[in-house]
Amino acid sequence: SSQVDKDKELERVNQLVNTGRISDAIQASTGLIARYPKDPRFYYIRGFGHLRQKSVSDARADFESCIRIDPKYYGGYKGMASVYSIKGMHEEAEKQYMRAYDLATKDEEKSVIMQNIAVMYSAEIKNQKKAIEFFNKSIRLNDLGDWYFGLALAYYRDGRKEEALDVWIKAVNEKKFKNVYFKHAAYYQIAEYWREKKNYVQAKVYIKTALELDPDNALYMKTSNNINEHLKKYDK
Repeated sequence: SSQVDKDKELERVNQLVNTGRISDAIQASTGLIARYPKDPRFYYIRGFGHLRQKSVSDARADFESCIRIDPKYYGGYKGMASVYSIKGMHEEAEKQYMRAYDLATKDEEKSVIMQNIAVMYSAEIKNQKKAIEFFNKSIRLNDLGDWYFGLALAYYRDGRKEEALDVWIKAVNEKKFKNVYFKHAAYYQIAEYWREKKNYVQAKVYIKTALELDPDNALYMKTSNNINEHLKKYDK
């Protein structure tokens, strides 16, 4: 079958993953693996489906198939890196990420890999300086708005709150964020910064925008309080 057909099928499965229909994505990719057993990309996407469902051993098997079928395809190594990262084997994870990085042909792919390493350093290893270094590499490769959130969070976790604020404000003002989750979260973080500084007027401006972006309060703040309850924190 033509490459165009395979690419279309891949796009369809990607859509399922992006809309959270993970079981459907796994089922669809299993059917496609039966049709195209020599295309590593379908094993790769199914592997990530398994990871989202916490089936780490199934994911690992898919990523190993990826590498066996095409050792020059970056996806297998990127997948294995995720498996090692979940298991807390961070050194091995970074090695696999770097193999993936060397094999990736597009800057967008390389940027995602740098971002994955940055998140691992920030959230798991708790080394914010390394996280900041990798987030910046990621942004240089592909100036993707959503990466700015992680960069700011790493500054924040490192106690560099002013620098975090600068990044969040820059990202908001330059309309960097594609994902409403990050946009909402950035406004919330800016509001919290001003609240800590006891600048309640500024804080209120930002919290109102945060709540307008996410009226159900479910994305980042994960509180079921109604908005007015939450706003009381900002009335001083």
